[in-house]
Amino acid sequence: MACRELQYYFSNEANSDYHRGSAAHFEYSPFGKTTVASGSIPNRFAFRFSSEYHDSETNLVYYNYRYYSPELGGWLNRDPIGERGGENLYGFVGNDGINKVDFNGLWIIEILEWLGFYDGCCNGVKYDKRKQYCCNGKLFEKTEKKEIFIYAVPIVRFAIIQHAWIEWNGTSAGFGPIEEATEKEAIFTNVPGKITSPEPSLYTDSPYKILLRKEVLKADKYDLDIIFDNLTKEVKKAKDKPPIYSAIRSAHCEAWAQNTVTRAMELSRCKSEN
Repeated sequence: MACRELQYYFSNEANSDYHRGSAAHFEYSPFGKTTVASGSIPNRFAFRFSSEYHDSETNLVYYNYRYYSPELGGWLNRDPIGERGGENLYGFVGNDGINKVDFNGLWIIEILEWLGFYDGCCNGVKYDKRKQYCCNGKLFEKTEKKEIFIYAVPIVRFAIIQHAWIEWNGTSAGFGPIEEATEKEAIFTNVPGKITSPEPSLYTDSPYKILLRKEVLKADKYDLDIIFDNLTKEVKKAKDKPPIYSAIRSAHCEAWAQNTVTRAMELSRCKSEN
């Protein structure tokens, strides 16, 4: 009776031979140099790094169209399309052997892109997650942003805030006591407040103004189409029905500016992302 011939199979699992142990086990550096070769018959396996043919005599890997040298980390032949494939005519997968592959020596494929990891769907529209955000069913470029600032003019001698206000999209708004209120009343009692928009240049163009807060908003969290509208609405709401001003009870200009910006941001948060 003829003896049954032992068969071997390639596997990316270390325990491919479940009964007899691994016949050959290989580990590689990011550029394919063999760092570990173990098992009972490792030299009998010709298909190794990147599942391509490995010539044990020359230590080269054959990619069908070009030979690759793991020792050099590059191709032995020039790129067939010349500089159109990049300045380095012998470079291997853009020097990124961890995240990119080349199936035949002709073009580079990013693994995560090939697997569709960056593919997104926004309201039925396909988009690249590396370049765009999806917020409330709308696409925004990752380079898009909206900025909101809170400035203040201090009383330098006492190191306290004299007045604070908001600036955004070429306009501004601030909160303070009505003109009829005395300084003492505005500090120690409750007086009617008022909204000024835009703020006078006495403040906005002051050489002494300082930045208290800066918000750089992007569409990963905020709907950029409505953030400025919501801030404008919050200012108008306060202008139509001014709150009470009281410096001693933290109902002053800075508190109003901080709270108004925060409310507008909360109203503009992305409610849905695809």
